[in-house]
Amino acid sequence: MAVLSIPKIPAKTNVEARIINLAFDDVPFTVQGGQNGNFQQFLASTTMSETQTFKLSGSANTDAETAVGLLKISGIAFDVTTTIDGLQGLNAAPAIVSNLDVNQGFPDYLLIKVSTDLLNPSNITISSGDVSFSLKFE
Repeated sequence: MAVLSIPKIPAKTNVEARIINLAFDDVPFTVQGGQNGNFQQFLASTTMSETQTFKLSGSANTDAETAVGLLKISGIAFDVTTTIDGLQGLNAAPAIVSNLDVNQGFPDYLLIKVSTDLLNPSNITISSGDVSFSLKFE
């Protein structure tokens, strides 16, 4: 449903456990034609679930340092199912509110500025700009 084209970056390998670790930033998914609904469902499920399982398939190219020198290996096919920690609706721990400031009053609303810390239980990095909430008071 989407393509993730990761540039060549350093990776660490645990040969005994057969695990390759790599970290990358600012690499967006490219959603395939007609797959927007499926991709939106994947994002919604990842946002609300404790874990999200999905399939990765494709090919990789690598440069491997060996005892005989640098080896360039191309077209390493992979097809795996993996699970990542989800965001749990950012409800894994209570939100911590600080720096509450009634900034300005208007005829039909108050502008209240507040800082809030939310626990991200996943290793997915998310960011947000200003967020607006409705507040009801009786």
